Amino acid sequence: MIAHDIGRLPVVDRSDPTRLVGLLGRAGVMAVWLHATREEQARDSGWLTGRLKALRSRLRQRDAPRT
Repeated sequence: MIAHDIGRLPVVDRSDPTRLVGLLGRAGVMAVWLHATREEQARDSGWLTGRLKALRSRLRQRDAPRT
């Protein structure tokens, strides 16, 4: 939208594409994107995430070249 300088997009009825239902602006698009991103992060960070991070850290330390 920004690349083409489009501020709002028309939202039409599926059954009647000539009927305008509303307008979707940049802020609305970003709000939905932010909500989806937060939801995905919450879903990904479960009880196993902390343990996996600790394990990866230990493996990195073990495999790091010693000077």
